[in-house]
Amino acid sequence: MSSKNLIAVIFVNPIEYHGRHMPLKTDYWISHGMEDRIRREALKRRPELVFEVVETIDQGCDAAPGPGTEQTRFPVLVERIRAATERALLKKPAMILFQTFHGAPRHAAAIEEGAKLARSQGVPAYNPFNIALNKLCAYDPSWARPIAHWIPDEIIREKWISKLPTDFHGGLFETSVLLAVHPETVRQEEIPGLPDCPERNPNWIWRSAIGVLKFAGFRRFSEEVALAADVVGWESLPVHYGYTGWPRFARAELGEDLIGVLLPEMVERFFATLERREEGPRPVMQWTVQARRFIPV
Repeated sequence: MSSKNLIAVIFVNPIEYHGRHMPLKTDYWISHGMEDRIRREALKRRPELVFEVVETIDQGCDAAPGPGTEQTRFPVLVERIRAATERALLKKPAMILFQTFHGAPRHAAAIEEGAKLARSQGVPAYNPFNIALNKLCAYDPSWARPIAHWIPDEIIREKWISKLPTDFHGGLFETSVLLAVHPETVRQEEIPGLPDCPERNPNWIWRSAIGVLKFAGFRRFSEEVALAADVVGWESLPVHYGYTGWPRFARAELGEDLIGVLLPEMVERFFATLERREEGPRPVMQWTVQARRFIPV
């Protein structure tokens, strides 16, 4: 095998609670399923490519609280990812593919440290999940509406379309995707009885900040601040279900359609990185990473 055809794969996902219906390794199983889809599409275009998993890192920072969740400090995660990247570089791969489905900004920043190390050695690196996160932070409901017909309740359907970015953890979005890629890992008998997660409304401080940013023309920044406000509100709920949104309506068909929205761009960016050495989308909400430097976790 020529190393010019080798794609070195590094999985980086936390052990994290996603509700009683989901496994603690939800993010790993989804990223595994997405890697499988990307690989199959890539091999249609370049059958000589060889994908090799170099390391599976079952760690992540800023994981959601709940039974079984394991937290990893940011510096520890960076060190682990850099070490895995160095092992991948020894194989002289054509590219390093980082696979995750954990959306915490510092988690993406830690992966980016591994990507920077690879690029400094002349090896392109790519994290496909940044595409999904960018779609949520710069959300356009027009791509969600055509696939929302799988949700039978009209009220919930319209809420999901308008507030999809707030369905960020273990909810209708993530449960449906896991049902599509690894249904055997989901406790499907629990799904119909799951209560809806309460909706959150940002307090006046968050609303003021969002309004000022919009008025000043910083639309993307205001959208990221709005999402951060919702995360804070979710973590502050008096009852913590471990998930967002309306997972009782999850189904594999919706998951397949969600993958269908993400996969084409993920594959195109894969080849843009591999063949033209273009850098994929940057991690989102990196201003929160700078803010968290003042928090000792």
